[in-house]
Amino acid sequence: MSSSVSWVLLCTFLVLLMQAGFLWLETGLVRAKSSVNIAIKNMMDFFVSAAMFWAVGFGLMFGAGPVP
Repeated sequence: MSSSVSWVLLCTFLVLLMQAGFLWLETGLVRAKSSVNIAIKNMMDFFVSAAMFWAVGFGLMFGAGPVP
């Protein structure tokens, strides 16, 4: 596995941990009946961000490679 892929996987893992921390923080700040809504909001935030990275960010980061 190349170092670029390893770095991206490590950063992905750290972002997942960060999302879990935000979930716990925000759930603690709202009433119990709103905790499910906060969890869904955080999951949608991650999924939209992952889709945008897949659509745009990965190509910007690594490019298409050298043209022969």
